[in-house]
Amino acid sequence: MCDRSDANTSAQADAGKRADLIRSAQRHLGVPETSVSSEPTGAPVWPNSHRGSLSHWGSKTVCLLAKGNAWDWGVDVEGHADAEAVRSISQEAINASERRLLAQSDDKGRFCALVFSAKESFFKAAFPRVGRVFGFDALRLLSAPGSGQMNFVTTIPLAPDLPRGTQVTVHYIQVQDAVITWTALQASSPNSLAR
Repeated sequence: MCDRSDANTSAQADAGKRADLIRSAQRHLGVPETSVSSEPTGAPVWPNSHRGSLSHWGSKTVCLLAKGNAWDWGVDVEGHADAEAVRSISQEAINASERRLLAQSDDKGRFCALVFSAKESFFKAAFPRVGRVFGFDALRLLSAPGSGQMNFVTTIPLAPDLPRGTQVTVHYIQVQDAVITWTALQASSPNSLAR
């Protein structure tokens, strides 16, 4: 058990680690080291010289950063789901057709983590243009994950350039007991597709 001051200290330490990771990525990318502020929603406000996305799970933190502002990025890291998390994810984040794919999977914990994480990555990439919270049901997996990518389709219109039926590709890698997913949406371009 920890008291509120311990939680605040931990949150400040986590924020410091994320800021250090961003600065390190900025140096590696060769862009100016600048602070990344947050909107009231918690979404990062990136400078014009680069865009990116952050995620953390347990002791793992990832930062995806790219030069320029032509793409909105989303990245997520998630641990494999245990039996309780599989039940929860399959009820809240996975639709009926995805549950059929889940039933065919040999590793339900990994499958659930991948689909949940992919939808989180898409949310982060889409949020700058959508500007509001939307549910997991806005994206439907088209086939089982394979070869480091998953293919989805939007099920509802999210923005003028993200109509229902937009094809979205989310990439992934396995890292020990976790998965990292990422995607990008071309910024402010009509009928843009994820890459």
